[in-house]
Amino acid sequence: MLAIQLLGGFKVTLDGEPIPGLTRPRGKSLLAYLLLHHATPQDRAHLAYTFWPETSDRQARTNLRRELHQLRQASPLFATLIQSNGQSVQWQMPADGTLDVREFTRQVDAATQNTDPATRKAHYQTAIDLYQGDLLPGLYDDWVLSAREELRQRFIQALETLTTLLADERAYPAAIAITQRLLQHDPLYEEGYRQLMALYALQNDRARALHTYHSCVTVLERELGVPPGAEVEALYQRLMQAEQQPETRRVINATAFSLVGRKAEWQTLLTAWRQATQGRAHTVLIEGEAGIGKT
Repeated sequence: MLAIQLLGGFKVTLDGEPIPGLTRPRGKSLLAYLLLHHATPQDRAHLAYTFWPETSDRQARTNLRRELHQLRQASPLFATLIQSNGQSVQWQMPADGTLDVREFTRQVDAATQNTDPATRKAHYQTAIDLYQGDLLPGLYDDWVLSAREELRQRFIQALETLTTLLADERAYPAAIAITQRLLQHDPLYEEGYRQLMALYALQNDRARALHTYHSCVTVLERELGVPPGAEVEALYQRLMQAEQQPETRRVINATAFSLVGRKAEWQTLLTAWRQATQGRAHTVLIEGEAGIGKT
């Protein structure tokens, strides 16, 4: 079986054995491009311009023919799977072949399109496990940078959404582990620190929440020379007040994590809560079919 890894490295294996010959950076980049776009034939003129934009059309096409020839020479498998004619080039993915980027995208799409929380969590977890690192580290062609950032953002969104799904179920230790992975992947992602502070607050672990804040301050100052933003600072101030004011602690626990797709409803609940704490009693009724997310 053919297995291709593009996330966190570039590895092509057949029945568990690596395929040698992929040593030229331009050849790797071209092969990776064909792999990521294997569903449709790629126009030769477009490929030539993408990889050699600063040369003449004629020279760019010559360069493309040379790279394709060298890829085919590198492995009989490549010679079979790289199909081309005078107009286009296409990688013919075997039916049993695996491509980590394709499976990652499928899992994220399946999670996004599903409404069952348990199913969504399973798809997101599978996607996160597949993401072994950013796309094609070590390659810096323009098309790679664009695709890398797009996949990276999808990975971050998957981590954040899975964190929220777990927090909604009060599975705080699991949510904390996911958020910690987010920060390991991107130590400068400020929203990740806010999420982690909020999760510790929901566990009534004020000490770790404050430690997370100070870690955020240190990293942002060291790497960017800036302080945390307003949302992180606001949560920090509420945490500082919580030790002396029990009511503040309960409000932190109530507001630390927002509901997915329920901003208007959440705001209604918060308004009712604030009015109730001021002596104006409220009754709130939540209606909905089973599984819609009332809990």
